[in-house]
Amino acid sequence: MKTSLAVNAVTGSRSCDCTGWEHPLSEACALFSPAWFGDRLAVLPMGLAFSAVRVPERQARVLLARLKGGSLGPVVAHSDQTYWIVHPAARAWSWPKSARFCGRGTFVTVPAPQDTSTDPGVVRWLRSPRESNDTVFTPHTVLLTELERLAPESPERQGVVCPVNNWVGGMR
Repeated sequence: MKTSLAVNAVTGSRSCDCTGWEHPLSEACALFSPAWFGDRLAVLPMGLAFSAVRVPERQARVLLARLKGGSLGPVVAHSDQTYWIVHPAARAWSWPKSARFCGRGTFVTVPAPQDTSTDPGVVRWLRSPRESNDTVFTPHTVLLTELERLAPESPERQGVVCPVNNWVGGMR
């Protein structure tokens, strides 16, 4: 697959097809497009172009149903955990105890963008990049608000992050 850059004649915006579908050119394209070629898993470093928030899959399914039709980014699932792709600035927020922020120093395994596997035993998309259309990130404020609605807690937050140099998610 060859990556190409296109310029919209009407808007002048630049777009990229690094993952096999056209989307706005972003920092993520420049950093990670080679890792997303082909039909294989990729291990992506968090905290540079994007980060992730880890949420138990049972909560993620409720969130996806509530937020259906909203501007959501991709969501990766493995075992009983999910990883919501968010902007690295989401690190500054205080996350509920049920969620963990995965930023710089952590890695998340993702399937190929076109992978449609639904087998719970493998790394898979709950919301694929194709379903996300032009949305690279789930807005962290939306995710945080919905997580709080699911499990109200005291104002005190756990503030837990994924351990540094941790490879999150497994291989098939």
